[in-house]
Amino acid sequence: METPAQVKKTFERLKLEYPYYISLAKINGKFYVYKSKSFWDKEAHRVRTEKTYLGRIDEQGTFIKRKEYEEKVVQVDESKEIDEIDNKILMHLSMNCRIPLAIIAKRTGISLQAVERRKKSLEKRFGIRYFASINYTKLGFSEFVILVKFLEDKPTNEEIEKVFENEPRVQLVMTMQGEYDLFAYLLAEDAFVLDGIIYNIRKNERLSRYKAVWNSVVLKSGYGYIPLRDKFFDLIEKKVWHRTKETPRPASDSITQREYILLRELNADGNIPFAEIEKKHNLGNGAARYTFDKLKEKGLISSETLTMSTCGARYNAAIEVDVLNMAEFIEDRRKFIRYIIKDYNEPVNRFSFEGDTFSPDGSLFIIPIFKDGELEEEKEWLNQQIKGIKIKSMIFTKTILGELCYRKFDNNYSGQMHTLVSEYKEEPPKDMIDYQEFKISYKK
Repeated sequence: METPAQVKKTFERLKLEYPYYISLAKINGKFYVYKSKSFWDKEAHRVRTEKTYLGRIDEQGTFIKRKEYEEKVVQVDESKEIDEIDNKILMHLSMNCRIPLAIIAKRTGISLQAVERRKKSLEKRFGIRYFASINYTKLGFSEFVILVKFLEDKPTNEEIEKVFENEPRVQLVMTMQGEYDLFAYLLAEDAFVLDGIIYNIRKNERLSRYKAVWNSVVLKSGYGYIPLRDKFFDLIEKKVWHRTKETPRPASDSITQREYILLRELNADGNIPFAEIEKKHNLGNGAARYTFDKLKEKGLISSETLTMSTCGARYNAAIEVDVLNMAEFIEDRRKFIRYIIKDYNEPVNRFSFEGDTFSPDGSLFIIPIFKDGELEEEKEWLNQQIKGIKIKSMIFTKTILGELCYRKFDNNYSGQMHTLVSEYKEEPPKDMIDYQEFKISYKK
């Protein structure tokens, strides 16, 4: 659904104002806002959604509330929107978006044409974008998070964007409610470089007048992925090796010009045909595929995956877990690891991202919230089941720069599952699906 910018802006504001889930529908060229509530129809044996009309948004972004007597309640059948086959398709594309559709057709038991139709429908419904997951650690970068609490006045979203957008090491910036007001995820060469970035950001005239406490945290991602902004590749370009007397051989974190081209193109579109890359950059026939295979061999490309811009979540939240008593936490660590990869009955994984934090020692979760009370349920489970920890939660209110990664990753291939098998001697998963991408051998 194509939505005008002013309509989208107003709808995002309304989502924050209403205490329940609301949806936007385009009917005959007009945009209507509904309160949505899902329930199980016992007689029909299917999920239905009850929608209450709240008003409409005109093209100028003005929200026109309904009159009291105009309330309308409609029921929408959602039983066929996402079925088992769609979930399988989403998982295959999340694990390897370049996998031949004929393989998916064989595994789902439907025709190739049916897979193509479903794939297009899923792409449209969820706003799917394909991209390559790049191993930036092999290029000499580490992960950091900046958390900011403003003490008095807060900068506008436009001010924040203007300050952060030109720093290529910044990949994601979001505003928050709760313990902190601002979240930023960065890739930097080391802590010294990070300190310089924070200093330059804080002294910028747009932010320097705001009183705030700035915290930086070293992070090591353990689950999920934060997509890279195209701006980051301005830094990567400096890693391209050129033979000179001073540099007769490439450094360990350098890349060739072709590798740089492939990384940047696949970050923008993980499903782009190799022939298209060759034509665009005047490369020889087969050069793009050869370079791609080399990047995979070197571990610079981890996978070709996807993210959804409209996964249906009401909002995103962060759960910060600080380990206060390591001895107690270790007793429940196995349970904690299983918690990260637990099954979740939605088109996406339970967590978008999880990273281990250092100083303080713990974990940071980013979680999409689909239903009322979900965040409270997650916090309650952690408090009751995992000893030796302290929990804080924040709600993300606006994405300023970058994007989160929503996908249906097969958790049998996760680092957490590998830990359960290798450290805790659990039985390896049975009947693992071959996505022609991930190669893993579980040895007890």
